[in-house]
Amino acid sequence: MNLRMRALYPAPSRVSKAPTKPARGQRPRPTANMNPISTSILSFSTLALAAWLPGQEAANTGAAALVIKTTDADVASQVADMFSYASSDLPKTEDGECFVMSLGNDGTLKVTSEKTASGFLSLRAKPSALMSIFGDRIQQVQGQVSMMAGFAAPQMGVSPGDLNKLIEDVFAFPNQIDAIAVDVTGSPDKGFDGKVDVAAAADGWLAKFVGNLEPNKAGAPLLNQPDALLHLTTNMPATTLSQMVQPFLGIVVGGGAADKEEKAKFMAMVKDFVAQMDGTMAMALLPEKTQKMVAGLVDSQKAASLMASADYKAWRQASSEANPNADIEIKDDAAKHRDVSMTRTVAEISTPMGDEKSTTFTGIAGPYLFMTSSESEAKSVVDSILDDKVKRGALDGSALLTLSVKVAEMAATMSNGMANSEEMPRSLDLTMNRQGSALKFAFKVGL
Repeated sequence: MNLRMRALYPAPSRVSKAPTKPARGQRPRPTANMNPISTSILSFSTLALAAWLPGQEAANTGAAALVIKTTDADVASQVADMFSYASSDLPKTEDGECFVMSLGNDGTLKVTSEKTASGFLSLRAKPSALMSIFGDRIQQVQGQVSMMAGFAAPQMGVSPGDLNKLIEDVFAFPNQIDAIAVDVTGSPDKGFDGKVDVAAAADGWLAKFVGNLEPNKAGAPLLNQPDALLHLTTNMPATTLSQMVQPFLGIVVGGGAADKEEKAKFMAMVKDFVAQMDGTMAMALLPEKTQKMVAGLVDSQKAASLMASADYKAWRQASSEANPNADIEIKDDAAKHRDVSMTRTVAEISTPMGDEKSTTFTGIAGPYLFMTSSESEAKSVVDSILDDKVKRGALDGSALLTLSVKVAEMAATMSNGMANSEEMPRSLDLTMNRQGSALKFAFKVGL
């Protein structure tokens, strides 16, 4: 398959440096916080990893758990290799035919061919059935991950219990999904259009969560940033964010807490603050490695009060001191514009490509929480909000989420030119909608 479809340049890893700040009885916090999307990606990554581990018999489920159809011989060969199927045994296909690769109830792959309509790839999967087929392997992987997490937890600034609970949730997540359907058209030379449908299991918490998703009646804040390398907009109900971050509060908050009592206090405060977010947000990453974000608030006065509270400032300071990979300086009331106070945060981080320094200005103006990378941009955003120039509106197709990424350009910019961006997709556009208890994604990859 074209390398542009596989090359995803990772974010620069941080190089640890010795802490120079008072320990205050705390441990380092995680350098990167997970989110629900990360959880689902990790869940299916571990499913795939477990399926590819050799030397274990699969359980008999009585039904096919995975069917992949593709017209591309390279894709067929790669899938065959994943399941220890000799590529040389793949059938010959004629024009108008596709490979049909079915994972049987004994965990072995059967490959045939059939006539097909136009299309590059289709996939039908039953995650819970895959979990049953490869149960022993998945338990093996989970045990290995949990063991590594036990060693890593102190360095991450979280308790082993919090981290293991998150690992359990990650490995159990596929059981919340009844079926996944993927259909992709296009070619490795011209680009791809695709649809992904994720149907939640009827009796699971995911079905209830998805079933309550609907576009926010207030509409999403709309940022006009045509030069953005990445543009993300959400238009969801106010309760969505609180539900999404709940599983991760222990890790997010735990790194900045000295003891159980302080952790409980910080968690209550953070939950209260998150509850003030109304589920709408627009964020742009710009070519100069700067960013702009505007998020809607349910109660801006309460949000401002929480940000000004002693508990919030104590958690924020403790978390910054606990991070051994960065020097972070926070200054409240660093700037003021039209009676809107702004907090400036300066972070210096060591990376393999040298020291990276970032500055953000955050504050609350009108019904929005905002964040920018410069004081002048922050003042411009405040003016736009207070002058009612930040308009709200429904997303195209009543979408809950839209994402646009200039993939190659962003990789080159964020890696200071070190990424092999010529082998990457030019662009990625994605939307998310809901139908019943199913999430429906549509994407377009430009090459």
